[in-house]
Amino acid sequence: VTRDFPRPWTGPWVRPEIAPNWPGYDYYRPLVILSFGLDGLLWGQDPRGYHLTNLLLHAGCVALFYFIALRLCSRTGRWGAAAATLIFALHPVHEYSVLWLAGRTDLLCAAFYLAAVFSFLRARDGRTTWNLALATAFAAMAILSKEMAYSLPLVCAALHFIQGRPVDEQDSKGCPARLL
Repeated sequence: VTRDFPRPWTGPWVRPEIAPNWPGYDYYRPLVILSFGLDGLLWGQDPRGYHLTNLLLHAGCVALFYFIALRLCSRTGRWGAAAATLIFALHPVHEYSVLWLAGRTDLLCAAFYLAAVFSFLRARDGRTTWNLALATAFAAMAILSKEMAYSLPLVCAALHFIQGRPVDEQDSKGCPARLL
């Protein structure tokens, strides 16, 4: 984190004379930069700390995935949610995001994305309106972590229309989602 941190809002992020043909300066991920800055303060140059942060972020994503799966599975209950979460947690596609330090962008985006979906589902089920504000804040943080989070409104709309009635109105055979 340097004095050039706010530059994308105040001018060019990378000076043309430094990197005239560098293709990577057309996006800006401030939360990733801040997380690496925080890791630098906590761990210095020790890469184990950075890897620990990535592991903790992945564990948080797994927990959020489990709570979302509980909300969405009305027929399979906890076992179905646990099975889906186990597949999510151990799937090889997550390997590079967790093991590479540069995978922090994916992990931060996923954490905020999943938190936004969970907050949206809670707001949709009639919980407090603060959940909708939280969903909006988490969506903004996901977008500030990686650009692919622009798909979040479409995912929430699809969940709203595909799932049908809120969880509180459904029969609760084996699905403890109302407790969350």
